Amino acid sequence: MIDRVEERFALKPERIAGDMAYGTAPMLGWMVEERAIAPHVPVRVGDKTRRDDGTFPRDDFRWDEQANE
Repeated sequence: MIDRVEERFALKPERIAGDMAYGTAPMLGWMVEERAIAPHVPVRVGDKTRRDDGTFPRDDFRWDEQANE
């Protein structure tokens, strides 16, 4: 989206706000190093598949193809 807006409208943001989906290392590296955009997003830290905060881990869930659930 950032590339399209720049190409179509000649607009380039100096900073951008986003949710945690944009807080991964590759995305942050792209924004900062390649595009010179200051990110204002929560940083995603570590692997969240294993939880110790009382939340059910991903491994506790299984897709049942037959029941579609």
